[in-house]
Amino acid sequence: MSYVLQFQFHKAACEAAGYKGPLHTCSIFESKAAGKKIGDMLKMGKSKPWPDALEKLTGSKSLDVGALAEYFEPLRIWMVKQREELGYAPPGWGDEEPSAEPMPPTAGVTTPVPILFNTIAGLLFALVVFFR
Repeated sequence: MSYVLQFQFHKAACEAAGYKGPLHTCSIFESKAAGKKIGDMLKMGKSKPWPDALEKLTGSKSLDVGALAEYFEPLRIWMVKQREELGYAPPGWGDEEPSAEPMPPTAGVTTPVPILFNTIAGLLFALVVFFR
């Protein structure tokens, strides 16, 4: 669940910062708007249920793997192209070839390597420490 949340938080912070590019290149460094949005969520503490805190930051009370899939989509496309160049044949009975077309945000999502965990955790820790 934390993997899904970290990417959902990252996307919401990038949107608050006004970032318009690919999610995997977004940085909220020195963004007061993103910091305020995260800070407002953290100020709730344990006073409200976690779905309310999630809604405060993301605008939704439900978990959504769309941000996670969006973040890793360029990597997935690159990997498919690499496999095609190597002549990789997918296992199975069909004649399907891997496609370099983008998948829907929720399709084919598995447990990712959480590369943003330290960044998000550090940011949240710093906000808690400095904005008590």
